[in-house]
Amino acid sequence: MVWCVQCDERPRAHDINSESCSGSKDEMQMNKWLLTTSVVLTSTTIALADSTTRLGCDSDINGDVVVDVSDVLDIVSAWNTPSHDTNGDGNCGVYEILQVLDEFGRTCHPFVNDVQVAMDYDAGVAIITGTGLADHVMGPFDGSGTCDNPNTPTDQDFEWRIPLKPVRTSNPGVDLLNRFGAVGVCINGVSTYNPYDGGGVDAPSTICMDDYNGHPSPDGSYHYHQASDWAYDTDSSGHSILMGYQFDGFPIYGPYETSGVFAKNLTGDEALDACNGHEDPIRGYHYHAISYELDAGGFPWISGCYAGVPEESNFQGGGGPPPPGGCSGCASVMAPPPVCFCLEGQPEYASCCTVWTDGANGPDCCEGAAACGWSCP
Repeated sequence: MVWCVQCDERPRAHDINSESCSGSKDEMQMNKWLLTTSVVLTSTTIALADSTTRLGCDSDINGDVVVDVSDVLDIVSAWNTPSHDTNGDGNCGVYEILQVLDEFGRTCHPFVNDVQVAMDYDAGVAIITGTGLADHVMGPFDGSGTCDNPNTPTDQDFEWRIPLKPVRTSNPGVDLLNRFGAVGVCINGVSTYNPYDGGGVDAPSTICMDDYNGHPSPDGSYHYHQASDWAYDTDSSGHSILMGYQFDGFPIYGPYETSGVFAKNLTGDEALDACNGHEDPIRGYHYHAISYELDAGGFPWISGCYAGVPEESNFQGGGGPPPPGGCSGCASVMAPPPVCFCLEGQPEYASCCTVWTDGANGPDCCEGAAACGWSCP
């Protein structure tokens, strides 16, 4: 499709097989507009999304998460009106046309595995829905492999909202390290959790995981506390691929900054901050996740805090911080498998204690259970 533009009228669409534009005046006007608006396109703040996060498109006028002919027609129909103004100049015009052509054919999100994405540009969020089940093998968790976990991954029917334009803050209002449950979502729909499993134990270094570094919680939510091994892949520059998004809208990448170089080992201005993130011109601010199998000193594994303002609707109606500390005895010293999650007030974790001893041949799990208010079988 070729656009023929004159200064006193809206664009006209011509079939690409027909004569493109009638007359040299039109060609000169178009060339002039392209030259002058190229400066605008590079200097104006985009309105609907932050292009560095790869979530949302400024030209996705109808919110169907792809830039296509319908968006072009919407802009043409709004020509010289305030509707669909994306650069804040109060008028839908040349800027919007060039923008939609630049983004034409783009899918406005990176999610896979039948994860559903809808854009609410008015609210400034992407609405992510799915099952929470991975697109790779999960488990086994019955002890036949490397992990003995009594829980089974189940369909979570989740809905998360991810900010399209993340806002940096030093006071996020939500303490990520004290959240119990999801703190973000990966591009395959699997939730990310903070470093801790129930009872305040560091999960990647203590709790058994499957071959993709995930495991299910008692409610059946399969999740990652660390980088999954599919996120070890890199792009042509050697930088890790996108793994997902935390609930503040900032993206999570895998462990590598360049080929063979972990981001966690960077120094100076490039070093990761307390939230486990840093900034570059291509990706903006982003987190780097790593796994225990790659680096035993990788805590906090994905994020140590929210660097941006999290979408608080994701924390309503469930979750909450875990009980403080954890119990003495088996919870603090037993290594998986099996693992005893001693969580006072959460009896559903009692089934995780599959082996009890009297202390003669190992930790006194009966004493640990008593500290949690349970009787030893």
